[in-house]
This record gives sequence, structure tokens and C-alpha cells, in this order.
Amino acid sequence: ATQLKMDVYRPPDLSETNLRPAVIFVHGGYLPADVPVKALPKEWGVFVSYGQLVAASGLVGITFNHRFFGSFNALHDSQADLTDLVGYVRSHAAELGVDKDHLSLWFFSGAGPLFCNALRQPEPYVRSLIAYYTILDLQPMRKEHPETVSAEVAREYSPISCINSAGAAIPPLFIGRAGLDSPAIDTGLDQFVQNALAHNLSLEVMNHPQGHHAFDARDNDARSREIIRATIEFIRSH
Repeated sequence: ATQLKMDVYRPPDLSETNLRPAVIFVHGGYLPADVPVKALPKEWGVFVSYGQLVAASGLVGITFNHRFFGSFNALHDSQADLTDLVGYVRSHAAELGVDKDHLSLWFFSGAGPLFCNALRQPEPYVRSLIAYYTILDLQPMRKEHPETVSAEVAREYSPISCINSAGAAIPPLFIGRAGLDSPAIDTGLDQFVQNALAHNLSLEVMNHPQGHHAFDARDNDARSREIIRATIEFIRSH
């Protein structure tokens, strides 16, 4: 069995009578086999830094490992991992210092397909959804990964289509776009934005014109910091 773990970053002044909203960070997946990985995602510097940033902002940050790492075959498992993680946080909210009715989900890169469940079945306790340079349409991936991205997988895990079958009010959305990302990612992201607007959703989009994929970790510049700062304010405001 795969042992999955989480880390919890809490403000220093947290008490049992002062529960705080929580931000759950959902790492990406599909890392090519030739990319060396020395640590699991929750131990990557970017997620350690995000946990610390959120805690310094007066919120609780939660990072965790899920099973979508090297193959799109693991999407179903990872969706279950995310659901279990949210359930665990809510059922252990008091001991974690979390207000169980005020959660935000922040998705990165290849975690875009896991965005689907939050769109298709919105929960009232999820107050905002954030997506940074995410895969929001799996159709372009079918040519690159024909063995793992079937028509059924692309249909079930493409947020661009999941948004059409929402069963309740979708919470406010924040999209962070990397202008120099791959065309497959940006095209899907742009079409998702148009679809969200067609559904008259609450949506904020910030583009980093010179930003690369993972601009928040790779591009140490004023625009990256501006987008990150605006994202934290977006979460706090909801």
C-alpha cells in the first residue's frame, strides 16, 4: 500500500478557540521518466514556501502527496486521495486549528484534471478555487499519451467540460496564467476561461506575459510576486 502523508503549516498564534480557514495545495503530476525526483512533492521547496507563506498570512496551509505522479492512469486514484484528504481535514479540523467550513483548493500544473470534481460537485465549505498554469483540457494530451488518455478519461477529467455539469453554485475562481507556457496548456486554459465567463461565474485571471510554466518558482520577478500576493488576498477575501 502507498503511504500518503500531509504537512500542516499553522500561524504561531493559533488556539483551539481561534480556528482559521485552510488552503489545501494540490501538486501537479505527469513528470517525465527522465526528470530526477529526489523528494516527494510536499517536500519540494515551492510547497514548503507556500505553506509558510499561508501560515504567515494568518491561514492554515496543508500540503500532501497524492498518487498522480508519472502517469495519467493514476488520475482516479489521485481524485480519491484528494477527497480523502479533504474529508480528513474536516473531520480533524479542531485539532488541526482549521475552520472546516472555510477551505480553499489551490491546484498546480498537471493537477488540473483533479479540478473537475470541485467543479462538477461543488461543496459549500470550499470557498474558493485557484488554478496555476494547469491542464484544463485533456484532449490535446490524447495524441501525446494515447495509451493512458482515452476519450473517456479526457471527457471525465477535463475541467473545460466538467464546468458544464455543475450541480450547484461553483465558488469563485482564480486563474494564474503563464504567457510562455506550452500551447496545449494555454489553449485549454484560455478556452476554460471563456467557458467560465459564458456560465457567468465569479472569475479572476492574472496573466504573467513573460512567465514560464511554474512561474511562481522559476521567474523571480515583480509580476510573479504580484500574482502570488493577489492570490493570497483573493483567498482571504472569500
